[in-house]
Amino acid sequence: MIVLWGSLLGLIVQLPCVTQVLFDELRLDTRLPDKSKSISRTVAGREKSTSEAVLKRLTAVHPLPALVLEHRQV
Repeated sequence: MIVLWGSLLGLIVQLPCVTQVLFDELRLDTRLPDKSKSISRTVAGREKSTSEAVLKRLTAVHPLPALVLEHRQV
């Protein structure tokens, strides 16, 4: 399972689709326990942010955001 996550993570992080996977495919923002706090948007305001703060919130509902954070630290 870890190998699969690693392979997917490499693909996801290299492509500009982190937002698409986290929010459109997995819909992690809708699974957050505190729905009153919305996910912040990018500076342009078009896409949901994948900032460190947002990814940390999403780790409460799925392991993928933690892997993205770990990959960004490398």
